[in-house]
Amino acid sequence: ELSGAERKWKECPALYQQLNQDDGAGSDEALTQIDLDIHRTFPDHVFFAGSPHDGDPIGKVGSSSLLGPLRRVLRAYARRNKAVGYCQGLNFIAGMMLLFVSEEQTFWLLATLLEQVLPKDYYARDLTGCNVDLRVFSSLLEKKLPKLHKHFLASGLSVEFFGLEWFIALFAKTLPTETLLRVWDCIFSEGYKVLFRVGIAVLQMNEKHLLSIQEPHDLFHEVQGLGRTLLDGDTLLKTAFAVYLQRSQVEELREKHRVEVFADSQARLESRDAR
Repeated sequence: ELSGAERKWKECPALYQQLNQDDGAGSDEALTQIDLDIHRTFPDHVFFAGSPHDGDPIGKVGSSSLLGPLRRVLRAYARRNKAVGYCQGLNFIAGMMLLFVSEEQTFWLLATLLEQVLPKDYYARDLTGCNVDLRVFSSLLEKKLPKLHKHFLASGLSVEFFGLEWFIALFAKTLPTETLLRVWDCIFSEGYKVLFRVGIAVLQMNEKHLLSIQEPHDLFHEVQGLGRTLLDGDTLLKTAFAVYLQRSQVEELREKHRVEVFADSQARLESRDAR
């Protein structure tokens, strides 16, 4: 109810079933990519074993395999929002939701997240919004943790190396489940700037150790593992919300970096056309 998903559901109570009609419609452009990615979703989790065509057709919580419900949720959302379609990362977000709520609730939570909480272009086909926010995060890191930012630059480590996984899956592949759910509660209630706060907090909590690592290879390895064992959600959120961050500051940085991302995209297209 807090997320606003229930209101969306009540406005269109039959939509999910309608979007999932014609199960044999293999012409869905997004479905090909969904079927490639679906078995990569939490591959070691017992509920994501088996076949995506297995399981209860109405996707009850805790059914023997959640791959079937996950496939239907992702396909239905791709049909609802053709501008997004399907993007890698959404399988982990929807998959995590399915562990706790029904198939249809997952669909509406995903719709609320993508349409009301995150920037509209976050999961655009070229990942414009996500790429913009990675640059925003780099700028915030430089401002909030300048020593660590400088250390990363000296080691040849860009935030994309670890930040893409954080942002594209909203930490679903990174944080322990209990900690993740608390972060997601904050994202739904406080907005997407929580992502930046949590990212800065994870680095801040590990800053002293990261600064002590001089070998780039060791630093890369350590950064990849950040957050995996972060069970203390209280400390993480306390640290995150101590990071002073205004929405206007984030929006200003997003506009600045959006211009850069667009210019880089245009340059790549022109370079490709010139070949």
